[in-house]
Amino acid sequence: MELSIPADSIREFTAVLKCFKSFSENLHINPSQSHLKLSAVSATRSTYAVSVFDRSYFNSFKFKFRDVIKPIEVQIKPIFKILSYHNSHTAIDSCFLVIETDDLDLLESSNRSRASSSVLNSSIRSLTKNRLTIKLRLKTGITKFFSIPYSNQNKNLYPIDSRAQNSPNSWICLSNYLKHWFDHFASSSKSLINQSGSSNQQTSVSGSLAEGVEEICFCYQDDGKVCLRTMSLMDQAVERNVILPKSTDIFSKGVRQLSTALTVESNVFEDYRVDLGSCPSPMIITVSMREVGSMIELGTVMGSTIDSGFSVGGRPVYFTLESQDSKMIMDFVLASTNGEELIQKRIESENHQLQRQKQLNEKYQREVTQDLSGSRKFMNDDQPRARNSKKLNQLVQDSSLNSERSRRTNQNHHGSDFNRPTIDHNKSQQSDSGAEQPLFREESLIDQDVQVPEEADDGDDEFDRMSFDGWKKVEAEAILQSQTRQEQKNKRKPDNGCDDDFTDQERRSKGDQNDQKLKGVNDNNDDEDDDDDDRLMPSQAPPKKFKWKLFDD
Repeated sequence: MELSIPADSIREFTAVLKCFKSFSENLHINPSQSHLKLSAVSATRSTYAVSVFDRSYFNSFKFKFRDVIKPIEVQIKPIFKILSYHNSHTAIDSCFLVIETDDLDLLESSNRSRASSSVLNSSIRSLTKNRLTIKLRLKTGITKFFSIPYSNQNKNLYPIDSRAQNSPNSWICLSNYLKHWFDHFASSSKSLINQSGSSNQQTSVSGSLAEGVEEICFCYQDDGKVCLRTMSLMDQAVERNVILPKSTDIFSKGVRQLSTALTVESNVFEDYRVDLGSCPSPMIITVSMREVGSMIELGTVMGSTIDSGFSVGGRPVYFTLESQDSKMIMDFVLASTNGEELIQKRIESENHQLQRQKQLNEKYQREVTQDLSGSRKFMNDDQPRARNSKKLNQLVQDSSLNSERSRRTNQNHHGSDFNRPTIDHNKSQQSDSGAEQPLFREESLIDQDVQVPEEADDGDDEFDRMSFDGWKKVEAEAILQSQTRQEQKNKRKPDNGCDDDFTDQERRSKGDQNDQKLKGVNDNNDDEDDDDDDRLMPSQAPPKKFKWKLFDD
């Protein structure tokens, strides 16, 4: 038997093998005159996949004379690696699959009369060719041959229940939508794979899901919504609603990943026909996420929709994929459960929330009781604080009255030095250290550094305490003194009208003499340096004469 796969269909055929690889390690090939059927079943007999290729799918579909058409079994991994490697690295012109076999019964009948039994067995083993040959013809002109052994199967694999009798409910959805939804759950498992440090592991949807999440629940609700939830097969001692990391991952040992949920509307599906009927709401169907993820990835490569049929949880779930040209049809049958684990976990979660709420309420009641008892104690302790506060306010008022009284007394003396009231420092120190000091300070003065002045300062200087007549006299003297200094400076200015009659040397000597004269005048009259100080009124004079600045820095 010889088959020729078109060059543009090699990628699709490789995707089919990749999908089958997630179901089983072995591939069953059953050729016939009209089609080629590939099937795979898991070791636990819980999942089944079959793909039927029509005769028109291949460029050539030939049977040699005396071909015995029987199912054969071959490993999927070698075939997948050969096709995937060359399809991604080189340009393939054509691909041929050749099944080489001999009829053992014919060989035994022809050689029975000519040899003994031992010689016959050895000759039969040497003449038998149970090989699957893959011939790749590249566009570079190179032809490669690969030979893989296979074994014969005496019976075909068919599921017991058919879809027509066990799928009253169904939905149809685009593969791209399903892939987008499943990527929501694949992100957590991808992170676990990346932490394991292996660079050869696949990061696709099917490969990543195989290492992390194990099962997914389809929760069909009354309002037409579908909730997708992840499930993990784990011990009861592990925290609830978590995903176990990879067992060989030494970097994430002890790490637990929270499960997630995703809710979609029914109008997103191409066709949605789900009738819960007498089933409890929500109807939960739990299936393996590894196989479902591989089907979704195959559907995205084919660009087709996924048709699902089911009845209730615990019964088989059917999936169907069909190519756009209807030359290839794939059927999948997956065992399911009714989500008892999820319901039990939900009940435990609700009980845990109720218990947690009860603990919070009890804690709140204790805090309220403590606050009430503390407020009563605070009200009892607040009475001496109120008395101290009143005493502090009285001391502040007395101090303000004394300061105002001393200010009025000083204003009556009209600035006389001998009538200025004296300050008794001993008495001031005694009052500072006496028992009459306030026990508390005001809140605005707590963070401030209070310094006790050496002398009493009521905010008035000598000019504030000066009488009106004395102020006029001082002002007139200042104006006269300023005018006198200005006239003296005008007289000292040199006459520059005859500078042109002198030579440069005479000008320099004359300038040095003038500088010496000005220096002598400045030494005798230090107060003549600042013209601005001379024009200022006495109340506007700076506290330090030589630090006067006309403008701020």
